[in-house]
This record gives sequence, C-alpha cells and structure tokens, in this order.
Amino acid sequence: MFLPFLTRRPDIVLDHYREWLSQMARTGSERWPGFRDGWTVWLVLRDALQARATVPALREPLISGVYRAIQLLTAAAALGWCLWQKRRIDDPRKLTTVVLAMGLAWLMLFGPAVEHATYVFLTPVLNWALLQRGAWRRGRWLIGTAFVLVMFLPWAVVAPSVMETAPVLLTALPIGTALFTLWLIGYAPIYRRVNQYAQAINTPCNGSRAQMSAAGNCG
Repeated sequence: MFLPFLTRRPDIVLDHYREWLSQMARTGSERWPGFRDGWTVWLVLRDALQARATVPALREPLISGVYRAIQLLTAAAALGWCLWQKRRIDDPRKLTTVVLAMGLAWLMLFGPAVEHATYVFLTPVLNWALLQRGAWRRGRWLIGTAFVLVMFLPWAVVAPSVMETAPVLLTALPIGTALFTLWLIGYAPIYRRVNQYAQAINTPCNGSRAQMSAAGNCG
C-alpha cells in the first residue's frame, strides 16, 4: 500500500488512490450482463413468474439480505463438507480434487461477480468427474447434464441471441454447477466405500485379522 509513495510524488499517488476508491464506490453494487450466478437464476425466475416479456434486469444491483444470508450459509456448508471429507478420504490427491471441486462450485454459484469466463475454472474438475465412470452409476446423468450445460450451452457467443427469445438459457451455467455439486455430494461417500473395498481385496493374507476378514479371501 505504501510502496507507490517510494516511486511517485505523494500527491500523484493520493490522486490514484482517490480515483480507485471512487471507482469502487460507483461500481460496487453494479452488475454486468455477463454475470452468471445464483442471483441470475433468481432474476430469470422472477421475471418468468411475473410473465414479463422483456429481457431480465441483469444489471439490477444485488441488494438482498436474504441472498447474502444464503451466500454465508452455503459457504459454511461447503466448508463443513470439505472438513468432513478430510476425515473420510485417505488419498491426498482425491481429497484435494473433491475439496477443490466443491470450493469452485460454491464460487461459481454464490461468489461475487462471477462472469462467463470464470467458469473455465470448472473445466478440469468437470472432465475429471466425467471420467469417473465406475462410481455412482445412478448419478451419471447429473454429471453428464452438468457437463453439457457448463461446457456447451451458455457461452457469450450464444447468450445475446437468446436473451430475448429464451432467457431461461441464461441460467445454464449456475444450474449446471448446481447439478455438479449434487454429483459431488453423492459421489464422495460411494468413492469411500469403493476405495475401502479395493484396499480390502488387495490386503495380503498375513495382515491383521480385521484386514483378512474384510478381504474375505484368506482362510
């Protein structure tokens, strides 16, 4: 904060800081049409329920105590879930993956000022999830749908053409992220059971009595 004073005259540095603070005060509550988060879903849903024929008010400032409370509650829930996984998952790489995925999912849904381009951060974990074919087969539709919604439907080249005719497509990114979150919640406990079974069947017969019993193939 004080380093600029060593490079320029104090009055120039102070002018820059005043301009920065003025910009923050002017745009702090302003939203851009490119933002796609949970608030976007609310705006589109509200207009649909009110049968409005116009484009959703995407620039409408986010002034809602309820939504702020939802952001805090979901952040606490995501943190609690990640701490729970730390106690359940022994593999550091798998733990890092699921915790990173949940953190990114929360950021895309409820983080501040999430734009189209921000969703590129979900690309690695979405591709990883898509490759987990052996885990939670009943939940494959969740990750498949999430992948299509996030990776193909909602990008900026498509959005301007659908804002008036099909504004519901503006919710593709946050809804896809919500489905990915549900897949993560369902995948984690199933992965733990599958991993425990894999460890059990690979346990040598000279292991402990509990390990041999779990393996089920030692006399």
